[in-house]
Amino acid sequence: MSEATTVAVRYIGRKPDYTDRLYKSGLTFTPRQERSIPATLAQRFLKHKDSFEQVEAAVVEPKGEKTTEAGTSTDPGQNGDDTDALLAEADKKEQDKKAAVAKLMDLKDQVNQMEKDAVQQFAREKYDQAIPKTLTLPNMRAKALELIDQFGAR
Repeated sequence: MSEATTVAVRYIGRKPDYTDRLYKSGLTFTPRQERSIPATLAQRFLKHKDSFEQVEAAVVEPKGEKTTEAGTSTDPGQNGDDTDALLAEADKKEQDKKAAVAKLMDLKDQVNQMEKDAVQQFAREKYDQAIPKTLTLPNMRAKALELIDQFGAR
């Protein structure tokens, strides 16, 4: 990320550790910890003035390497800011969750289009459950949808 699109924020909240669940970033903060985060996310965090404050961004040397006072180079992967990795992981989890919901909704849409024989066969093959054919079509579909809700998409 370029320097123009990130903002450095510091956690100043009372809790010893803070994990963001409100904005689904999955970032964790310890007291007085600073992170360079995307400007849109930083804007949301900075709304909470009792927990976050904006700070001047630290100067980062090319390719993410920082030089210590002794002149040795430290790898940011070991000691540096893991914000990008955490944000990528949270984004992947969110995409996986959306894909699972989409799969479930597609399955429910398929059931809502089925006729009696198809609903009966679906329940038998996917969930090893028998739906009586004496039920009305809407009730058969409702039973199949209950199976999907109970056991998930198979």
